[in-house]
Amino acid sequence: MGSVEDTVRSYFKKFEAGDAAGIAELFSEDGVIMPHEMTTIRGRAAIHSTFESIFGAISMRCENLATDRILEIGDAALAETHSTEAVTNRADNTTDTGEYRELFFLRKTAGDWRIVSYMFNTLGG
Repeated sequence: MGSVEDTVRSYFKKFEAGDAAGIAELFSEDGVIMPHEMTTIRGRAAIHSTFESIFGAISMRCENLATDRILEIGDAALAETHSTEAVTNRADNTTDTGEYRELFFLRKTAGDWRIVSYMFNTLGG
């Protein structure tokens, strides 16, 4: 990806598309996801299989995505975002909308920004 922001926005586009393989490719081989109230997911293969399971259960539409801050230091970067997302449960077709904040740590490898670590949590109650 050309820039940190391109990589982060690509993550959300691939999430909306239900593209587990595409999401996994955005991560470094040793990438980590620290989801809200869930077990940490380690490694590209685990990220891929986790998202395959997630996309079997839900679909997501990002209604608003804002980049709050991007800090680049050499081949490392931090991106802070917040979003509003509509999540639809495939089992009963119900949709809930929530607000989230996200933190991405990225590393530039062979000219591409890869996500090394990603954490998100919900806002509000």
